[in-house]
Amino acid sequence: MLTVEVGGSSVQALLVSEGEPPREVRLEEHRDLPWLVAAPGLVEGDRVRGAHHLGWMDVCISRELGMPSPPALSMNDAEAAGTGEWLLLGQPSGTTVYVGIGTGVGAVGIRDGEVVAVEFGHRTSYGDKVCGGCGRRGCLDAQIGGHALPTPLRADEAELVSTSVVDALRGQEIAIDRVVLGGGLLRAYPEIVGAVEAAADLEVVGSRCAPEYKSAAYLGLLAAYGSISA
Repeated sequence: MLTVEVGGSSVQALLVSEGEPPREVRLEEHRDLPWLVAAPGLVEGDRVRGAHHLGWMDVCISRELGMPSPPALSMNDAEAAGTGEWLLLGQPSGTTVYVGIGTGVGAVGIRDGEVVAVEFGHRTSYGDKVCGGCGRRGCLDAQIGGHALPTPLRADEAELVSTSVVDALRGQEIAIDRVVLGGGLLRAYPEIVGAVEAAADLEVVGSRCAPEYKSAAYLGLLAAYGSISA
């Protein structure tokens, strides 16, 4: 079986075989296998209804990826990664909030293995930029998503990311027991994780996912499909 994670900067396909760790493969060489997919935006079956960083607006996932059949299961990427991180933490009780910052900003709550919606990436009052997805001025994604920031980050830009994340966490309406910070930008700048932990008055940890994997979404996909226990 394949797990496929679609991101703003890359697509990663992992070959999953019983008794072996997943390994990255070329998607085009394994198109005949059953597959699971995680993608940004509103994901419904074989369609992504809206993922503006990809330029995907109501598109067929299998067609976009050149797959001959629909996925056996599809999920939003933050939901899949958040579930995977919860598994890597040992399935703790309470509510774990996963925040992923890569090309865009996504977040989700996980309580007892179930997804809890949180308002995060499209919260407003963060600067003057207008979001290309929700269309609102001051959207958090438009402020601190990787697409909006230079490479490399200056110290003041890294501070902007950390203070914005802390503010968005404090504004949540649900009780949070712990926070996992992941995504390409936070992996590249682990000092942001430390800054959030110091200021958030919450248990904050970095991603537990192995660095060779794009995120823990593959674990979330496998759990949702029933290939592993959650």
